[in-house]
Amino acid sequence: MANGLMAIGRAPSYEDYTSLKKYLRKNSGTTWAESKLSRFMYNQAGTGSFVEVEDKGTETIADIGKAPETWVAQISAYAEDVVLTITWVDNEGIETTQSVTLTDANETAFTAAISTGYACTAASIDVVNPGGVTVKVGVTGLATPVATIAAGKTVATEAELSGTGKVMAQTMVDDATQHGKEVYLEYVTPWGLPKYALATLDGADSSTEVVWYEATSDYDATTVLVKDFYRRRDMCSEVDSVATKEIALVAVGGAAIYAIIGAEQHCSIHSRFHTLTGYDSWVARIVLTESDADRVITQLRMTFVPYGHTDDHNIVISVAAFLSVDPCIRLAPNTDVKFEIFGNNADVTFNIHILEAKQV
Repeated sequence: MANGLMAIGRAPSYEDYTSLKKYLRKNSGTTWAESKLSRFMYNQAGTGSFVEVEDKGTETIADIGKAPETWVAQISAYAEDVVLTITWVDNEGIETTQSVTLTDANETAFTAAISTGYACTAASIDVVNPGGVTVKVGVTGLATPVATIAAGKTVATEAELSGTGKVMAQTMVDDATQHGKEVYLEYVTPWGLPKYALATLDGADSSTEVVWYEATSDYDATTVLVKDFYRRRDMCSEVDSVATKEIALVAVGGAAIYAIIGAEQHCSIHSRFHTLTGYDSWVARIVLTESDADRVITQLRMTFVPYGHTDDHNIVISVAAFLSVDPCIRLAPNTDVKFEIFGNNADVTFNIHILEAKQV
């Protein structure tokens, strides 16, 4: 962990926000294929400590882990040898297909042990399961399998496949105005790939957990369940602001909340950002303004991984009344950026711009 003010790397052809944008445009088509601006705006009432802007309500927003899992397979009752074949993805996005022969009803390790499992995308066996017999894949104990092949079947359905990154959608309390409404998600996989997903809230009780389906960038849903979620980039509701609405992106069973659309909001308001693999990213502009009535020293703390580094760094910027700065700090790919405000009991508005450019 490094702290303090620092100069990081080289800015070969830019020194402020304007020249950075010109630099990106100049190199468009050679170094970068496209660029994108992500803008975070929020007004925070006075606080006496550093507060991360993640939820206007009272929910604690967690980060999902990407630690790999060791998987085994088991048939619930043995009648004859069964060859099980699965396709799975590790936390670096590498897809593998491999088989194992189940010769008894004990948990069985795969011939080439699976120790980096993240999501299972297919599972099948070479004979039909007898009545009452199931085949499962997952961590030891198989309490929450990543694949289940039901009795009388040879292939796991999409609903029977899972992974560390399987997530759900729900409202925190039932809201009739949300029944059957769509929620749109832009997210990042553990390996830094941007993806899109769509969930349709339950038509009778919007607080019932529902699955997310992978989608196109236009939010046309596929039939593939999201099993590789890592970080939320954006989340919005089909419905405009409704006072009783609070929509959550949650772990299966609701054990953790990974993003939320607060009451009276249309989209998630947040101060976390995750950079992508195959993109260059910069914290380009930071603007902080205090209300005229306060005018005290406030602070912004930014936690990030600079380009060329692997560990978190902190920068704390002090503000008296107004600050506009173009740090143009280049960020490491596939890393988190988080912002916290110490309001010193003052009302503060912040405006942060992050520029991204897709590498050619």
